[in-house]
Amino acid sequence: SVLMVLDGRRYGPIAAAVAKELYQAGRIPPLLVVGVVSENATDEFTPDYPYPRPVALEQVQGPQLRRFLQDEAKDWVGAVYPTTPFSILAGHGDAGLLALANLFKDYRSFGAYLIGAPTVHRLADWNQAYRQFLVDNLHADPFLYLSIGFGDQPNMAATWQLARLYNSHSVERPLEYHFEPLQEETNASLMQRTLHRGLDLLFADLRLTTMY
Repeated sequence: SVLMVLDGRRYGPIAAAVAKELYQAGRIPPLLVVGVVSENATDEFTPDYPYPRPVALEQVQGPQLRRFLQDEAKDWVGAVYPTTPFSILAGHGDAGLLALANLFKDYRSFGAYLIGAPTVHRLADWNQAYRQFLVDNLHADPFLYLSIGFGDQPNMAATWQLARLYNSHSVERPLEYHFEPLQEETNASLMQRTLHRGLDLLFADLRLTTMY
């Protein structure tokens, strides 16, 4: 399996350490961690980064990054490393919004999403974008682990609302959804816990004897 981590310069080493710890404890299978590093976020991540005002879903993730995530990176990993085709996308903050946009627009491109404190307020009409995702994908069943830290930050209000909406729909539809408010963490510091909890839950049904 492959874990692709957005904002890889910051979170790639953290993700690698978490994956190693969980693997050595027999909690997850071997995992290849790929940190996605952008030298020019304005051009590569999104046309409007860092979003001076709320933008439409189509503007959140630039075509260059989308092509890289869904085609180029996977092809390169498959050619260089012997892995299973299962892939996971992780992101935090603005990068978490990028991961969420990928889920809404093409959820099948990744088997699971681990997202910490996404800046949903930067997405114009996020409610409509979410509901359109549900309408367009009646049988969507992607794994999503979503976390939010403690505090009453006004910018996180939309993220809380999305979390509650997703939870209500996961009761009636096959949405493999896990949401956790991490009371011991701030939104700025929760990514390590997000990766640890998300990976542990994702592979919870596996037994050590099936990992090799």
